[in-house]
Amino acid sequence: MGGWSQSKLARRANVSVSLLSKEEIGDRPLTPAVAAAVGRALGITMADVLVPASVAADDGQLRVLLVL
Repeated sequence: MGGWSQSKLARRANVSVSLLSKEEIGDRPLTPAVAAAVGRALGITMADVLVPASVAADDGQLRVLLVL
Protein backbone atom coordinates (compact mmCIF):
# COMPACT_ATOMS: atom_id res chain seq x y z
CA MET A 1 0.00 0.00 0.00
CA GLY A 2 2.93 2.33 0.75
CA GLY A 3 2.28 6.04 0.76
CA TRP A 4 -1.52 6.12 0.62
CA SER A 5 -3.09 9.11 2.28
CA GLN A 6 -6.30 8.87 4.25
CA SER A 7 -7.91 10.83 1.43
CA LYS A 8 -6.79 8.34 -1.22
CA LEU A 9 -7.98 5.38 0.85
CA ALA A 10 -11.34 7.03 1.49
CA ARG A 11 -11.74 7.75 -2.22
CA ARG A 12 -10.83 4.17 -3.21
CA ALA A 13 -13.15 2.75 -0.54
CA ASN A 14 -15.94 5.15 -1.54
CA VAL A 15 -16.33 6.54 1.98
CA SER A 16 -15.82 10.05 3.32
CA VAL A 17 -12.49 11.09 4.78
CA SER A 18 -14.37 12.26 7.87
CA LEU A 19 -15.97 8.84 8.41
CA LEU A 20 -12.68 7.03 7.84
CA SER A 21 -10.89 9.33 10.27
CA LYS A 22 -13.56 8.94 12.97
CA GLU A 23 -13.50 5.17 12.68
CA GLU A 24 -9.71 5.08 12.69
CA ILE A 25 -9.41 7.05 15.93
CA GLY A 26 -12.35 5.31 17.59
CA ASP A 27 -14.88 8.16 17.59
CA ARG A 28 -17.23 5.87 15.64
CA PRO A 29 -17.38 2.09 15.66
CA LEU A 30 -16.02 0.43 12.54
CA THR A 31 -18.96 -0.99 10.61
CA PRO A 32 -18.72 -4.22 8.63
CA ALA A 33 -19.62 -2.30 5.47
CA VAL A 34 -16.73 0.14 5.86
CA ALA A 35 -14.32 -2.64 6.87
CA ALA A 36 -15.28 -4.53 3.71
CA ALA A 37 -14.93 -1.41 1.54
CA VAL A 38 -11.49 -0.63 2.97
CA GLY A 39 -10.46 -4.23 2.48
CA ARG A 40 -11.53 -4.16 -1.17
CA ALA A 41 -9.68 -0.88 -1.71
CA LEU A 42 -6.51 -2.38 -0.25
CA GLY A 43 -6.88 -5.76 -1.90
CA ILE A 44 -7.23 -7.58 1.44
CA THR A 45 -10.13 -9.23 3.23
CA MET A 46 -12.43 -7.65 5.75
CA ALA A 47 -10.91 -10.05 8.32
CA ASP A 48 -7.47 -8.58 7.60
CA VAL A 49 -8.82 -5.07 8.23
CA LEU A 50 -10.25 -6.20 11.57
CA VAL A 51 -7.19 -8.11 12.81
CA PRO A 52 -5.75 -6.63 16.03
CA ALA A 53 -2.53 -4.64 15.61
CA SER A 54 -0.54 -7.01 17.83
CA VAL A 55 -1.42 -10.00 15.62
CA ALA A 56 -0.56 -8.17 12.40
CA ALA A 57 2.79 -7.06 13.81
CA ASP A 58 3.68 -10.66 14.62
CA ASP A 59 3.13 -12.03 11.12
CA GLY A 60 5.63 -9.76 9.36
CA GLN A 61 3.13 -8.27 6.89
CA LEU A 62 2.49 -4.56 6.56
CA ARG A 63 -1.18 -3.77 6.91
CA VAL A 64 -3.35 -0.76 7.45
CA LEU A 65 -5.35 -1.44 10.55
CA LEU A 66 -8.48 0.23 11.76
CA VAL A 67 -8.64 -0.46 15.46
CA LEU A 68 -12.07 -0.78 17.04
